[in-house]
Amino acid sequence: MKDFDALFSEFESMDSLRYEFFLTETAKEVIPILKNAAEDGVNGSTIFFYYILCTITADGYFFEDEYRIIYPILHNLFSDTVNFDECKKNFKRTKRNTEYIQKYTDQMNNLLMLLTDKLKEDVILSLLLLCSVTKKITTKEKKFIKQLVYI
Repeated sequence: MKDFDALFSEFESMDSLRYEFFLTETAKEVIPILKNAAEDGVNGSTIFFYYILCTITADGYFFEDEYRIIYPILHNLFSDTVNFDECKKNFKRTKRNTEYIQKYTDQMNNLLMLLTDKLKEDVILSLLLLCSVTKKITTKEKKFIKQLVYI
């Protein structure tokens, strides 16, 4: 994987069209495989969604821009409508529950061990892209994603 700091800078400065294209293409690769993967009886796409939520909220905030960018992923993963208020409610529950965050971190780490190196990289790139929607990946978000790199 490229140098993390270079990736952070690249994603933070990416224009909207390129950003959406890159995220869409990466998600097309990752989501179908995660839907068919499982860790400890939990669907891989469910683990991915909750890990996305843990990652983008690692800084303690959940913005409507972040919701708008994850909505297509939510729809693709769960095939139903999940509104901003529901996500915000999950966010509030997530940010206070370190046990919950650790659970999904462990499950995500275990899930990544089942994937090829290319797919691991695509999952991590997806997380970076999702965090960069606000044009600033916070130190807490960076730290949260970096823990997956050494799997």
